[in-house]
Amino acid sequence: MSTLAVDNLKPSAGGTEFGIGGVAKAWLNFTGTGTVTINKSLNVASVTDRAQGDYNTNYTNTLIANDFAPSASHYAAAGVSSVLVVEILTTYHRNFSLDATGAIDSLIVTNVVMGDLA
Repeated sequence: MSTLAVDNLKPSAGGTEFGIGGVAKAWLNFTGTGTVTINKSLNVASVTDRAQGDYNTNYTNTLIANDFAPSASHYAAAGVSSVLVVEILTTYHRNFSLDATGAIDSLIVTNVVMGDLA
């Protein structure tokens, strides 16, 4: 397999750059029930199971500042539920899954992180 390494992509006629700033810096799909298991990921070193429904997504490569945009979603077995991002740091973000009864472990949790790497 060949590797193409570039810092910026530009149209040949000039104009807007489509650089590294326009792509996700990390993404993750993991199973949050039982033993937390990463199914697929990019730039994610591990997931910390802090408590029921409470997870840290730990990055392999840090982000430049804690003003990036993590987004989280999940699949729960039944009912109305949601995922909240409750903490954002350059080395990880924390998300919390809940439904009407409180914290829940989700069958599948997904995360996408937009920002700049350090």
